[in-house]
Amino acid sequence: MNLPPFHELLHTYRQGACMSQDVLGRAAGFDHSFISRLESGQRMPSRETVVALARVLRLDARDTDRLLASARFLPERVEHLLEQEPEVAQALAFLRDERVPAERRDDVRNMIDLLVRQARRVAQAEADDAA
Repeated sequence: MNLPPFHELLHTYRQGACMSQDVLGRAAGFDHSFISRLESGQRMPSRETVVALARVLRLDARDTDRLLASARFLPERVEHLLEQEPEVAQALAFLRDERVPAERRDDVRNMIDLLVRQARRVAQAEADDAA
């Protein structure tokens, strides 16, 4: 999934909420200059900061997870980041389905592992060829 950088996504969400940097900062317990530095990409937030900003911006769980991921933190629910990758979302749902016998889920995990390793080999070979 391609997410915009944190500073761009924060700016987008703040503008969508019709908040100034000052209002967002005060409501989240920060100075407006801190919000400005976050939006300019000069600073990166802590996870707690991202959660506080998402709360003040009244982001839903999906958008909160997008904001967390854009700041390079694990989202609460990775599924929120897979909306643009339906095959991956389906595989994840299959692997989490307790009704499917563990042996079958392990087989699928092994196949996915094999596919990922092969994709990495191909990508490395292409990078080596380009160099």
